Amino acid sequence: EPVGDVSQVIDDVIPLAPAAPSQHRETMRLNTTSTTGSAWRRRPVIIALAAAALSAGAIGISTSTSPAEAADPIPDEGLGPVVVEAGPLVSPRTELLAAGVRGINLENDSFDETDISVTSFAEHNGVMYVGGKFTQVEIAATGELHDQAFLAAFDRDTGAWINSFTPTIDGNVWDLAVTADDRLIVAGQFASVNGSVLTNAMASLDLPSGELTPGWRVDLDFPESSARPIARAIDIEGTDLYIAGNFTRITAAGAPTAEVSRIVRVDLATAVHDTTFAPTIDGAVFDVDATSDRVYGAGNFFFTNGESTGGAARLFTDGTLVPDLAPYIRTIPDDPSNWFQQAVLALDDDVWMSGGQRLRAVYAKSDWSVIRSWVSDTWGDGQVLTEMNGIVYSGSHANATTQLWQDAINWPELDGATSSLPIRWMSAYDRTAHEHIDWVPQIGTSEGEGSWALFPDSTDCLWSGGDFNRGSFDGDVPRFVAGFAKFCSADTTPPSPPTDPSATATSNGIDLAWTGATDDRDGDVRYELLKNDDVLASFISITTFRDVDGTPDDRYFVRTMDTAGNRSATTPVFTAGPPPPPDTSNPTTPRDLTTTLDPLTSDITLTWTPSTDDRGVAGYIIYRNGTPVGGTATATTIRSEAPGNHWYQVQAIDTSANVSYKTAPVFIETVTPSTPRDLAGTVDPDTDDITLTWTPSTDNQGIAGYVIYRNGAIVDIVAGTTTTRSDGPGNHWYQVQAVDTSSNRSYKTAPLLIQT
Repeated sequence: EPVGDVSQVIDDVIPLAPAAPSQHRETMRLNTTSTTGSAWRRRPVIIALAAAALSAGAIGISTSTSPAEAADPIPDEGLGPVVVEAGPLVSPRTELLAAGVRGINLENDSFDETDISVTSFAEHNGVMYVGGKFTQVEIAATGELHDQAFLAAFDRDTGAWINSFTPTIDGNVWDLAVTADDRLIVAGQFASVNGSVLTNAMASLDLPSGELTPGWRVDLDFPESSARPIARAIDIEGTDLYIAGNFTRITAAGAPTAEVSRIVRVDLATAVHDTTFAPTIDGAVFDVDATSDRVYGAGNFFFTNGESTGGAARLFTDGTLVPDLAPYIRTIPDDPSNWFQQAVLALDDDVWMSGGQRLRAVYAKSDWSVIRSWVSDTWGDGQVLTEMNGIVYSGSHANATTQLWQDAINWPELDGATSSLPIRWMSAYDRTAHEHIDWVPQIGTSEGEGSWALFPDSTDCLWSGGDFNRGSFDGDVPRFVAGFAKFCSADTTPPSPPTDPSATATSNGIDLAWTGATDDRDGDVRYELLKNDDVLASFISITTFRDVDGTPDDRYFVRTMDTAGNRSATTPVFTAGPPPPPDTSNPTTPRDLTTTLDPLTSDITLTWTPSTDDRGVAGYIIYRNGTPVGGTATATTIRSEAPGNHWYQVQAIDTSANVSYKTAPVFIETVTPSTPRDLAGTVDPDTDDITLTWTPSTDNQGIAGYVIYRNGAIVDIVAGTTTTRSDGPGNHWYQVQAVDTSSNRSYKTAPLLIQT
């Protein structure tokens, strides 16, 4: 079994598996061994023929140290499990999800340079609501695509699509929030929801129906621009709803239209516009976070209430500026085009902000002094912020080559930097210590946009949305991710231990084997071998291993390792006795060889009575006309042969490569008509009837007719070389097969696609 790309193994497996941080990136060596014995080397031709029927080989990753090492001798009953210590940080591995989203809508989009599918999340009664620019929902197991654009619902625990929630929205969704009275507030750049045109950029939907809330209306306008108004961000604070974006008018709850400037406050229950909160901002606001006494805005603007504030608005709840605050960090001070801020998060006495150029920073609420800052060296404007269990998470478009420099204040000089850690699409920080945590999520993107939405759900799992297109790897296979991913707390449950361990002495060492185990979470498991109170090898991907230095006196144990680094209890001790004497006995000759010809497919089925052997029969070699043509592990095989005369024989081979005598030859003759040619089809535009035609086949006895296949299934038998069918709308793959007067069948034609 191939190990796969070593860099992928290091990035996606090794950081997770050991329990001790100092062992995250140990020196590794590939240990490739084989369980084949010397007798195989005496018969290379037989080996090649029987390879499909026999198992051999082992591949593992060996390490010199492990959390499983024991200071004292391991008792015969083995060791107990080793469990990873739980912490507040979520695992970097993605969870399995049953569905996702596809497509990116750029029509009526003021941010068409952001190629992202998912922009927002909200949760209600075990359901995750996902908003964005997507146009379809994709089912993981089948790849089916369903038209559901901009807003969809998924099961929080499994990720399954909830197809009963199907509101119709005619534009991108940018933010979502759930109210205490079971409503979903939707913000974005749309003009119609469920057919109602009084929903420019804002709507309230009743849950779980998805119908518009009666009487709740917030209608935004932006007459200065030909672009649609946009509600880019919303925030609920008590009974108030704050709305931020790019708009200059609001019509709410039947009140007269009012002039506003990019940020407003309305009553969450009634949608009545609070005209006492009326700050003026001269550009788009991307994010808003309100507390009981402050309102913070981040965006691409320069003035707030007529004063130069750059992309950070720091307001009292009456809309006035908080005075005497220091300016926020501008990583390129001389370039105002890079002063924009993307996200803001208020946490007690700290305020976190992120944005251009490549900035993340935390400020003191009291005077806006810088508590700590981080600047990435190549990619990665901060795009979104959230907090869960004392960890602040930030989303960005930083790719796998990016380093994040702590205490840097500018770019590209990175002055003041004290340390750096890698960053990829997301990053994590200790909320209290203000330290960047070494956490690199295992996830891929389609456009390099990264994370634009982060949401902690009620089960302490973190949802991330953007342009994600693959999750963490199970072996060489990436988990399904489409648009959004889910990260949950570290796994602290050990997997089950292996069973049925065995050790067999050979001339080349000790062959070890065991029955595989499972884990409580989905994903591959690996195995760890211990020998004489020390670790022999870790991260073994299959259930066999050869210890080339082993002796019959060595004591062995094996345990299971999961992707989080938990280790099961070991097996009890197992050892190898002295090697068995050489196997010189041949297996018995197979008996009662028979051949059967399928008149429909011309396939030949060979069956025989199985052979016996004192060490076990490994398989059988098939001979046709005196030449070996394949191997099989069972006493039956099906062959597809060209027309002609065929003499078959079968020979048994045992686990030491000793072979039996061949059976007596058995004769069978196959005669097949020629394959029809030039299959063509036409569609009647009035009736959608399909007419198929083809060139006739030839046969030494004569053609009896033709079998018609549609989508692999027989649908008709006709005498001539044309037929007309009414198969309804859809995609139809047709094939034709000739049948002669002795019921012999030709090969089928190549499939012909006809769409009606």
